[in-house]
Amino acid sequence: MGIVKGQKICVLCGKIMSANYFSRSDRNEKFHDNVGFCRSCISEKVDASNQDSVIDMLRMMNLPFIPSAWKQAEGILSSSQFGAYLQIISHQNRKFPDFLSSDLSEHVDKEIGDEEMAKWGHQETEEDYRILEAIYKSLAEIKKPNGRFEEDRYVQAAKLKKLLDEALDSGDYKAVKDVRRAYEDELKSLNLDTKSETEEMTIGQRIEQYEEHDPIPKPDKELLDVDGVQKYITSNFLYPVKRMFGLATEEEEQQIYEHEGYDGGGNIVEKDE
Repeated sequence: MGIVKGQKICVLCGKIMSANYFSRSDRNEKFHDNVGFCRSCISEKVDASNQDSVIDMLRMMNLPFIPSAWKQAEGILSSSQFGAYLQIISHQNRKFPDFLSSDLSEHVDKEIGDEEMAKWGHQETEEDYRILEAIYKSLAEIKKPNGRFEEDRYVQAAKLKKLLDEALDSGDYKAVKDVRRAYEDELKSLNLDTKSETEEMTIGQRIEQYEEHDPIPKPDKELLDVDGVQKYITSNFLYPVKRMFGLATEEEEQQIYEHEGYDGGGNIVEKDE
């Protein structure tokens, strides 16, 4: 059986019933005129004493949670504080159009523990605390903070990194430049600099540093006498002098013959051009 005029289907229970059984908020049904949340399901899901259930329901309905309006709704309707709240926010469409316009700061403060609040101070959302903690842990993995003072410095560095990411996302390039400088200075002071020492050195400085700490490598044999100068000197001068005094080895004698165009048996060897 299809939906007829004056009826709606509940998103939660799937039942088709008269529109009179649905919440009368001017904007609680953002999906379709014939789709909404019936009062029975809302009553079942929402516990006015449990703010989490209220926020979860408003999230499904894509309606904002405004703490001041929620407090204002208390005691207006004896049967339903949630229903009274929907009536109040129905007159604030422009200021609070959807769930993203919610004010969850008080709710976040209750969810976050005293230790996190003391460490990070007040943040807008629970996600902000999670992001900051993740940045802090990534810095600590590079080098663990040494003492409480350095831990506080890591916290400041994490906040700067979060500000930098937000500036990049928003396209505020002037802020990006200033915050990046502050962040990199903070990392440098904590010996967490993202630039290695060699990145700021000239080629000559790198070679000098290498020679001070590392052995100078020996070149390959084929690179020792690329132009054949050493071979020419030894074959034309050194080995002949040694042969004159009877000090040349058989290998050196052979090199002299090869250079003069003879093989070891006195035969002329034609050289390749």
